[in-house]
Amino acid sequence: AVALGVVRYFCSGCGSPMFTKTPKAPGKVFLKAALFDVVSPPAAEVFVNKQYQWVTIEQGEKQA
Repeated sequence: AVALGVVRYFCSGCGSPMFTKTPKAPGKVFLKAALFDVVSPPAAEVFVNKQYQWVTIEQGEKQA
């Protein structure tokens, strides 16, 4: 599926989303977390400058 240059890839067997590519991040592939049996804990908080006022930042967390 393609929308605004973003390409989404799906499993041909079950239709589950697999990964996404976007022209805004050439050379990168964004994998869906559901692909993994074990998901690592967060390593950094991103877009903190765009967070809602009521969102709290975990102290000591790396911010990107």
